Amino acid sequence: MATPFRPASAAEELPTYYQDLCDEEISWSFRDFDIEGNFELFDRQTRNPHSNNFCIDFGDDDAYCAFDLGADSFSRLLSAPRPANLHTRWINIWVPYLQKDTLHVLAQHYDFSPRLLGMMCSDPPPRESPLHTKQSSATLGSSKSRKSQRSKRSQRSSEKPKEASLDSEESIGMTDMMHSTQLDMVRDLSHYHIVNEVWHWSTVDWGRRCMNTSSLLNLESS
Repeated sequence: MATPFRPASAAEELPTYYQDLCDEEISWSFRDFDIEGNFELFDRQTRNPHSNNFCIDFGDDDAYCAFDLGADSFSRLLSAPRPANLHTRWINIWVPYLQKDTLHVLAQHYDFSPRLLGMMCSDPPPRESPLHTKQSSATLGSSKSRKSQRSKRSQRSSEKPKEASLDSEESIGMTDMMHSTQLDMVRDLSHYHIVNEVWHWSTVDWGRRCMNTSSLLNLESS
């Protein structure tokens, strides 16, 4: 993981909430988001491929932001009640599989579902060699050919008698999904498998302490 980003100079005066946490990483990293220089600094960091995460606390009139906090700092932030003027917190995590300790801190505090935490912590698949990728492409067909095949299947399906469509749920074998092998596949599902197999995916998980939303987008060139 890249070296965490830290502003070159100490922060301007911060609310007592951050100072009382007695965490140097927090007191050095958080900045008033509404100050133009700070906004420009953080705006650049969102486009930095080496950024790990950011946290923004904000309300109607105030906002404070920090980048690349560690798991211990997040734990201290979450354990201390926020002032009323900072009623909303946005935590963004990039490359989550490299920040599993932070994910577990967030999961414990916000009560993530086991499914969500498992997917967020999932490791990416090993990189394929160029030769293997080329062979796979030749075997499975290009994106266009797969789309063409799906289109043809859809057309054939629409030509079936209406009565046949009534049995569609049985014909796709939903009961087979209860077999242990299928359950293992679903249990081991990762972000990277999903983004490779579907063009868009999103989920909303309700925990006892928050609503957590995850989304992945995969755009294939036509």
